[in-house]
Amino acid sequence: MKPDTLIRWAVHPSDQQRILQLPGVSDTTLVNPEIPKVGDRFTHPLLVDPRSRVPCEVRVAQVLHDYAPGCIVVVLTRDQ
Repeated sequence: MKPDTLIRWAVHPSDQQRILQLPGVSDTTLVNPEIPKVGDRFTHPLLVDPRSRVPCEVRVAQVLHDYAPGCIVVVLTRDQ
């Protein structure tokens, strides 16, 4: 993976009410050659619970490699 690859973070449509994506997290330039894999879990300070505004754990539901040249879309979900 090229280091200038752009990662776009997207919340799965069924989780739009359960994950709030604060400004500044929708695009990230890949610094490390690893991209998230389906099933990976992580917490990010700009992905929060909409009610509490506290960062919540998200899970990678899908990785779209062919979204656009030089861009990968990582679709996130939140477990029940």
